[in-house]
Amino acid sequence: MATNIDTLIRTVTNDFVEGMEKSGEFARRNIIGLVRELDVNEDGTLIATDRNSSLIQGVSIGIQQVTASFAFENRVDKVVNSIPDIRKAVERNFIVQHGIIKGETIPILNNLQTRVENDMEQILSAQTIENEIHQPVSDITQQLILGNFSQEKAIDFVNEKVPNLFTQFAHVRVDTTLQQYSRSITQILAEQEGLIWFKYSGPTGPTSLGNHIRDFCDDHVDQVWLKAEIEQWPQQNWDGKIPSTNSFTIFQNLGGYNCRHDLTPVAAKDVPQSSIDRAKRNGLL
Repeated sequence: MATNIDTLIRTVTNDFVEGMEKSGEFARRNIIGLVRELDVNEDGTLIATDRNSSLIQGVSIGIQQVTASFAFENRVDKVVNSIPDIRKAVERNFIVQHGIIKGETIPILNNLQTRVENDMEQILSAQTIENEIHQPVSDITQQLILGNFSQEKAIDFVNEKVPNLFTQFAHVRVDTTLQQYSRSITQILAEQEGLIWFKYSGPTGPTSLGNHIRDFCDDHVDQVWLKAEIEQWPQQNWDGKIPSTNSFTIFQNLGGYNCRHDLTPVAAKDVPQSSIDRAKRNGLL
């Protein structure tokens, strides 16, 4: 029985997102508390003073301590430890559909797994968190003073900016990387067997979050495509497209950030005639 890779990745991602949401909520509450303590001008706007700078620094240190905590490190470990499980699930699905995995492919997959584990550790490293979370949060707190905000507008600004900073990092960095890893394994296994047809598999219509899938994905989902057709897709532009997408990385990036779709290899005998006819019309067969 095939394993739902997307469900596996979402379980891992959601756990990390939950942790980042808690960190984001901690940051939001503490910065709003800070806003209420800051010195203001006669007109009620926040002002740059030594006291305000000291308060801001104290809040920044508190936020850094949250993302350096044992609980946060434990969630990072869960993400990294999920990488072998994702590989096993993709391999198991491939074997069910197409037979054994050739011995010469194993070292290639081993190298890929090691590289992705190292990449994920770097993505979730203290330095990356500093660059993509702590520094932007610090910039936000500085803007409160430099932007002539009233306390009320400053609170609105914090509510808008801070939580999204944490959750977007989690979704883009963790979910997208794990999805790319899963697709990379499939790409390697398809090359091994000389498979050149792929079904664009995954959700259609509104997602579980209530938003619609990308137009790009909508145009391709539930159809079987020739490898040569897929290699031409990066010539198009679409919302959410990852800038590095080219004729090779399209098989890993697919629709872009947080894309929940896969290219599932299809045996030649199972390719619909309509897909063959389309490829012939486009001069690719």
